[in-house]
Amino acid sequence: MPALLPDQLILDSAFRIPSLPRGMRVDRELTILGSEREAKKARAALEFDSYSPIEPLDLLRRIQASWAKSVKSDQVLHRIIVLEVRDADLNQPPKKFVPMRTATTKSVQVVYATTKFVQAGDHGLYVILLSSSIMECLTKGNPFGKSTLSHEFFHIWQHAHRQLLEKIGRFYARAEAGDRPAGQQLHDILTNRNHEAKFDCDSQANALAAAFSMPAEGLQYLETISTNKLSASGIARYFQVSEKSATIRLENYNEHKATLLGDPLRYNASTHTTVLRASRATSETGASENFVKSQNA
Repeated sequence: MPALLPDQLILDSAFRIPSLPRGMRVDRELTILGSEREAKKARAALEFDSYSPIEPLDLLRRIQASWAKSVKSDQVLHRIIVLEVRDADLNQPPKKFVPMRTATTKSVQVVYATTKFVQAGDHGLYVILLSSSIMECLTKGNPFGKSTLSHEFFHIWQHAHRQLLEKIGRFYARAEAGDRPAGQQLHDILTNRNHEAKFDCDSQANALAAAFSMPAEGLQYLETISTNKLSASGIARYFQVSEKSATIRLENYNEHKATLLGDPLRYNASTHTTVLRASRATSETGASENFVKSQNA
């Protein structure tokens, strides 16, 4: 086990490394069935069952206590650490390479959280930086906090995302040491955004976060114990998510139930290659809008 670095040193290192920009391309697409399976594995790794709601602060505690090696034991990985930072610090524009921008509007976007890989000798750290606003959401039970933390966690969980984080962290360290080819490689990674939604890292993380917070087995369980028809409001109350997110998840559940629950007699092979559309994969959109409005009030 490597010696732990002081939090301030980790922060100083993390702030210098470019963030994973919105709209980054990953090398593997994510299917509806694939997102359900990965979310189920993540629940098991963090010792959650496959049907119960997840408390926000409990999720934070379990992620903080975890090592990526225990999460994905097939590879030699690194420790996960979660640090709180001021909103203003998290939204400082990067000094080099490319700014944090959306793929569609090209406008600078407010950042509530980001995940980076920090090289520390022969080892490294996956660092999730959460703004004070998100920490407050987690403490008060605002669904936006849990969806944001889940989203960042899945950038570490998914192998293709994790590879991007590590490449950015390592190429940046080499570029800072004067390696010009590494700097060019870093620039190429950060500007590679011309791709379909199914290869988009944020759409994938949102889809995984939704499946993680509202697993298909949990929705089936809720159907079983409920006297009324499964509704978005009932899902939102039970799983402690926004009603907008619950509505999107319920639509996907009703449309792909046989696939999500693994019924081989009703399995439609075409569904396996169907990817959650970006517009429907946005996790906790309603909670995000309400949160922003409350901050501006």
